Parts: sequence; structure tokens; C-alpha cells
Amino acid sequence: MSKFYGNHIALSDSPDDVAKKVFRMVTDTRKPRLSDPGHPYECHVFQLLKCFEDDRSLNTIKTDCEAVKIGCQRDCKPLLIEILNEALDEPRRIREQLLSNKSALEAILRRGAQQARELAMTTMA
Repeated sequence: MSKFYGNHIALSDSPDDVAKKVFRMVTDTRKPRLSDPGHPYECHVFQLLKCFEDDRSLNTIKTDCEAVKIGCQRDCKPLLIEILNEALDEPRRIREQLLSNKSALEAILRRGAQQARELAMTTMA
């Protein structure tokens, strides 16, 4: 996924936006028919699931994919959507808090700019 192509998942994406983006993802290009065995290690959805799932769950997904017991659209993508939205709940909440209090957000930015300025002055000296 790439921000350049507009198919990235941003921390600010709503749950619906995440679902739309995941459902548009290319999965296993070597599996043209539902009845064909999958190739999990070539699947973008599986690669993202590896970031969140434990080895036991991944082995089950891998085995079931290769045995054509599960499908990308029906099983893997909804699982990934659920996992991503759960992982993004806290960052979304924090973002909303920050955006709801503009003066506090500006104070944070001013403080960060001051710290960066001090560090830059030390480096330049």
C-alpha cells in the first residue's frame, strides 16, 4: 500500500474507510479462482496479518488458505479490517482529543518548535 497511490491506511481513517481500502486490496495474484489453493506468503492481506496475529493463528490461516478452506474476501479481509480498526481505536481517540482543543494543540506545537530550535542552535554552535 502506498500513500502516493492513495491506497494507504492512515491513522485518521474511519472504520468505514479502512474497510473500503482493505476490500480493494490485491491479494493472491496466483489464485485466479476461488477453488485454487492460496499462496499466503504472496498475499498482501496475509503480510499485514503477520504484523498483528500470533504464530498459531497465522499457521491456521496459512494452512486453511492453502487447503482452500478460507477465502480472501470472505475470511481474511474481514479479519484484517477488525484487527486494524481495533489497533486504530486508541490513536483515533487521542487524535480527536487533540483536535477538539486547538489551544492545547498549538501549545504542544509551540513547545516542540522551541525544543527543536534549542537543539538546532546547539548543533549549529
